[in-house]
Amino acid sequence: AGGEPVAPTHDAGDVTALRRAARTPYVLPRPTEQGAADGALLLTGATGFLGGPLLVALRSAVDRPLICLVRAPDDGAAHARLSDRLGGRVPAGVTVVAGDVGRPDLGLSPGVRARLERSVATVVHAAAEVDMVRSEAALSATNVGGVRNILRFSCTARPKHLHHVSTLGVFVAGDRAAGIVREYDDPERATRVFGGYARTKWAAEMVAHHAAGRVPLATHRLGLLTGDSRTGRGSDRDQLTLALRGLAALRCVPAAPPALRFDVTPVDVAAGALARLVAVEATGPFHLAHPGGGATVDQLYEAIRRAGVTLDTVDESVWRSRASASPPVGVEAAAAWLGLRRAVGPGSGRLRGLDLFLATGVHFDRARLDAALAGTDVRWPSDLDDLLERYARVAIAR
Repeated sequence: AGGEPVAPTHDAGDVTALRRAARTPYVLPRPTEQGAADGALLLTGATGFLGGPLLVALRSAVDRPLICLVRAPDDGAAHARLSDRLGGRVPAGVTVVAGDVGRPDLGLSPGVRARLERSVATVVHAAAEVDMVRSEAALSATNVGGVRNILRFSCTARPKHLHHVSTLGVFVAGDRAAGIVREYDDPERATRVFGGYARTKWAAEMVAHHAAGRVPLATHRLGLLTGDSRTGRGSDRDQLTLALRGLAALRCVPAAPPALRFDVTPVDVAAGALARLVAVEATGPFHLAHPGGGATVDQLYEAIRRAGVTLDTVDESVWRSRASASPPVGVEAAAAWLGLRRAVGPGSGRLRGLDLFLATGVHFDRARLDAALAGTDVRWPSDLDDLLERYARVAIAR
């Protein structure tokens, strides 16, 4: 209505049915062999935005055979897909196996599955359909069903240490997003969670939590994943990159409350932190978010200006008019409009998952993470002004 960019349709966010489905009992096998720490490491999601850097970081941090499960019709195609993601070369010591976490038995033949069940000691489950627009139904097979399938695999033959990559969206996309969010807080306390992606990741945590006693489990909740801290390069589809491009294209921004904040967790930093946690076989929940609370809306605006774009600050009516002008807004402009909804008035609950500033009013406790990373070289960037300008220049130049 009112000429606004078309937004995806989300339900009212109630999680009653979602909670019931996540709690529905499902059969998990009992390990029949002794666990050991000297087996291989299986990584899912290696072709994703996080998965590529994570694979490289794991190669340095873990001195064990590394197997990547890649969605493809056969092993050759899987190897080619991963090679393409990594710039033309799969690291030595990495075996690539075709499979699909969303399919029964991970899409593996009985022989391959049996071999992996006995040789793998650790699973790093980073595979997910990351899409803020698609519905819960469209994402559920991979994001929820995939966790069930990985748990079955982890409980078969030798018990495997499972590292489950989740998101802080399980808290901030819900109706309890305020104050301190501690690592041991239970996201199940939410009564509403908005957005298909956040809802499926919330359900995935419920599934993993109810099976946690069967295998050693670490849940790693990531904040807003952003581009590489050194190069400034992000994914073409990540939320911050789209917002930067959209604002640069519109050449105007709405006046916004200075308290609006968004997390900044560079993908290379997240990968390095995860690799260290995997290397010591950490268990329990960890929050991987910026220790300083992230960046402000003013820092975002100034970064675009320092990147050479003139941005006018306009009132809400002008912002709405420009954002919805004919010809129809592009994906980037729509992403900017949706991401800044909070800046021009109360955000609609059904669009909560698209809000760039979900970190507003929330402090992500990371005491366990800080203790686990003490003495390592993993650091979140302290100069966010410089980093955001780097992000802006790279995003706008594409």
